[in-house]
Amino acid sequence: MDNVGSILEVHMGANFKRLDPLLQKVHVGSVRLQGTVEVKRGGVLARFICSIFRFPHENPSSKLRVDCEHSRDAMVWKRNFDGLKMESNFRKQGVYLVECLGPLAMSFKAIETNGALEYQFIKTKMFGIPIPAILSPQVEAMESEVDGKYCFSVKVKMFFIGMVISYGGTLDVI
Repeated sequence: MDNVGSILEVHMGANFKRLDPLLQKVHVGSVRLQGTVEVKRGGVLARFICSIFRFPHENPSSKLRVDCEHSRDAMVWKRNFDGLKMESNFRKQGVYLVECLGPLAMSFKAIETNGALEYQFIKTKMFGIPIPAILSPQVEAMESEVDGKYCFSVKVKMFFIGMVISYGGTLDVI
């Protein structure tokens, strides 16, 4: 992939340069992140959904490795949670950054806040069909730099179900 610039930089424009330096580094070129994170799953329905979509298993100390590739047109994050692989492909679509995870396409806006990065969730499509907001997963995702380390948090909730999955922690940039 092209190491000049990144899709996130194109999406965010000048605000990309306001991100903490470590976050800028993590979102350009090829990067590996590694460390231990906490993974939580919700109740019975949430665990069923997690199994269908092959989301990581609940584990208070899951070993996570993320191999990231960034170009001006795409971002690919290959996650490995204790041997379970989960890959996301990001592309720009109009004013949105769209994360494709299997049949799901989730649209976000990336926003800088005090050097941190927040992904503002907008909408979801499954197999290209828009999911009504009441049935759509609601995603809260953020990244920050703390003491020179990459910190992140991802939470997925659904109406009637509550928390489906959350994972996060601190990773080293390798």
